[in-house]
Amino acid sequence: MPSEKIESLRREIYIRCLLNTARKEFVPYEWLSDLLTEERIRDALEALDDGIIDKDECPQVARDVREFGLRTFAIFLTMKKPDLVYRFFQTDQFDKDACSILDKRLPMEEARLKHALGLTNIQKDIEMLLEIANKKGEVLDSNPRFKGLKEQEAKCISLCQEFMSVQDMFLSPTFPQGPLHRILLDSTRLPFVLNPGQGETAGSGAVDPSIGGFGKVNKETLPPQRYEDKACDKFPRAQLTRQGMVIVRKELKSKGKEAYRDELRCLRLLATARHPSLLELYGSYTHQAKHNFLFREAVQGDLHDLLEGEWRLPKFQHDDAFYLAFCSLASALEHVHYYANDDLGLEMIGCHHDLKPRNVFVDDGRFVLGDFGLSTINDKRHPTVLAQDRDLYFAAPENIDYVKEIRGQVGPPGDIWSLGCILTEVYTFMRGGRDAVRDFRHSRVLEQDFGDVIIPIKAFHDGLGNLNPATINHLDGMEAAVQAETEPRLAHGDGRRPVPELGLIQLVREMLTIDDSARPNIKKVLQRLRCITLQKKSEPICDDLLVSPHSQNVEFIIERQVFREWLGRLEEAGQRGQLYLPTDAAFDQACKTLDALLDELRLLAQDDLEFPLFSQLRRLNEELLSCLDVNGRLSIRRAVERSAIPIARKLARESKLPDTSVSETTLLGSGPKANILRLLAAAQVKARMGQKDSQAVPKLKSTDVTLFDPPGVAKTATTFRLGTLKQDGDAVEIPVVVEEMTIDAKHAKPEYSDRLFKRLENVLSLGTAETLQDFRALNCNGIYFDTDNELIGLAYRYPSKASGSNSSTRVVSLAQLLDEMRETVDYSRNVVIGLDDRVQLAHDLALAVSNFHHIGWMHKNISSHTVLFF
Repeated sequence: MPSEKIESLRREIYIRCLLNTARKEFVPYEWLSDLLTEERIRDALEALDDGIIDKDECPQVARDVREFGLRTFAIFLTMKKPDLVYRFFQTDQFDKDACSILDKRLPMEEARLKHALGLTNIQKDIEMLLEIANKKGEVLDSNPRFKGLKEQEAKCISLCQEFMSVQDMFLSPTFPQGPLHRILLDSTRLPFVLNPGQGETAGSGAVDPSIGGFGKVNKETLPPQRYEDKACDKFPRAQLTRQGMVIVRKELKSKGKEAYRDELRCLRLLATARHPSLLELYGSYTHQAKHNFLFREAVQGDLHDLLEGEWRLPKFQHDDAFYLAFCSLASALEHVHYYANDDLGLEMIGCHHDLKPRNVFVDDGRFVLGDFGLSTINDKRHPTVLAQDRDLYFAAPENIDYVKEIRGQVGPPGDIWSLGCILTEVYTFMRGGRDAVRDFRHSRVLEQDFGDVIIPIKAFHDGLGNLNPATINHLDGMEAAVQAETEPRLAHGDGRRPVPELGLIQLVREMLTIDDSARPNIKKVLQRLRCITLQKKSEPICDDLLVSPHSQNVEFIIERQVFREWLGRLEEAGQRGQLYLPTDAAFDQACKTLDALLDELRLLAQDDLEFPLFSQLRRLNEELLSCLDVNGRLSIRRAVERSAIPIARKLARESKLPDTSVSETTLLGSGPKANILRLLAAAQVKARMGQKDSQAVPKLKSTDVTLFDPPGVAKTATTFRLGTLKQDGDAVEIPVVVEEMTIDAKHAKPEYSDRLFKRLENVLSLGTAETLQDFRALNCNGIYFDTDNELIGLAYRYPSKASGSNSSTRVVSLAQLLDEMRETVDYSRNVVIGLDDRVQLAHDLALAVSNFHHIGWMHKNISSHTVLFF
């Protein structure tokens, strides 16, 4: 009688059984692995009757079973014979040294199973007894040994039969699997779950599978990655399976082995690319003489469904989403056309051969390239192959001669034509929805007379080596409509602003060139599409630049001009190959930069400060410039200088800055030269000073601060000046220590200006007088900006304990004292500097530095010149 622990495991195994689409039970391996832990296996072995297995051996056997024989142990548990796994270890071929291949022998061959269960030896003993009995003329029916052997034989045969019938339940393959192809036995139970209400099919998950030109396509449901006990208690088993991954299974039509191997090779090569817009191959297998491929499901259907939809999908509510999807599709096709694998040392040229909306899937805002039934990836020296049967609506004119019915040599240029057709239909949908697409398709139908026969043509060409007249008219009509829509808008704004729609139509015209050698390759198409997409994403930025409340600010004017120059050069840079966006990641980063730029502009528009900060705008512009080559960046900088210098000179006159000459040689920052950079730095400081924030320290007027004659810096290297500060409406003057900082060109760069003001903010937020005592720091009375001299000044009041705290109080640095007091005893002045005083001074200074470090600050300028005595 099995123990309760063994029975509990058996019950839990059956709970984990699922029905597949062929109505066969199977247990997912992941679920089995979660259940049969090493501890539970050991408990089951220890629960066996005494004498079956030594209790000291149970831990080691449990470890071996867990690592090498999980499925085998589950089979024996289901048969209520868990002890047999130990017998497997004890037989000749299944000794402990061979335990590492226990599950690898599954599915078990009958002869091997008989030997493992001892049936082979039992049958030999029976044959020996029969041979002896025949020689003696005896009857063995009453022979107790013979009867015992026959009973053992019957029991072993029953166990063999039961094992052979049960093992298939635990041998279902696991998907996704990777690029390796599997040849499955006919008895293999596929792990495709039978969902509620789903009828039985021949191993297929779809009641009414779609049948394409190259195979049958079904949706299949895999079990969830993990078995959840709580979910199982709450929901019926059939409902639980809905949580699993849904994949697409493509069963190929009967094809020759060579054709099948070609498609498998193509898919496996593309799987190594791991491109987000290439339909991901989850696995492939041959089962019951049928070849199958498993793919990730595109949850939003295909492009044909999108074009036939009454409404736009949620992810495609805005036009720029379509442009981004164009780029993702072109990037995927580039991977096919220029396949390279550094690990394998491969460089090959591929061709899809069957680009059409049905083979482009829509998933999470992307267009995903799929259905590679006709695809080829060949040596780069031989890029063309013979055209095969395919949808001719989107086929290139060189693919077929309608009169002679001859298939032509096709290669990557044929895909460029098909992609141009797809772009045309999608843009038609963007402008007029599904009705516009249907009208365009209907307009392409023409009865072409080929002499002996009249054939209806629906392609983008006319079958005679020319563009379909409807295609020409449609492109002309869309171009005229775009021009009519944009002319009024450009007339009231920046007339130089590019129109991405016109760029797209022009690109399509080049792709739909009859001469295949004149079509752009996919690399050029991708670059052009990326430029057009960046132009499209820039449109709201251009609109915000026109209405910004900061249009009279010199910093804003410069950054606006930088952006406009960059935008105006995009198209030319893309056509000349000067756009440095070599990867999808670089292009995605450029798109994110544009999004951040738009957000920053809208934040600035809401900012009611008189002097806002534009350092973030400058940084984002620098990121955009980085996607151009050196010549492009230099060209933009020169153009910005020419437009910004007049504004800078005007500001220089108003601010009484030195009138420095402007040279055409030195280039700094994103365009402005040294004089403009100083103006930008001054504007930054002025903007910071004009900001309203929560700082307790007030902003001072430079006119309220009167500085005494500066000390001899060369002699004393003093880093401070003394002066007075007017307070209470000029009624009171208090003595102050002033620290000055000079503003120069480098502070126009965000990294310098941000660092400067971060330090100033730290000084201003040191705290109350009580806190300052711990740091031995002066209390900052305020901060001011001296526009005439390009200086920032920080005014510190004297310590409260300074005698009189008036202008007569002497302020001296430690360096001055050391210079004056060369000896610790001065008899002439009756001064003695004792050891206790010196140790106390060192202690106070060390404690102050320690307190600064404790709050994460560093002084970075400690010297005898920065230690003051009052």
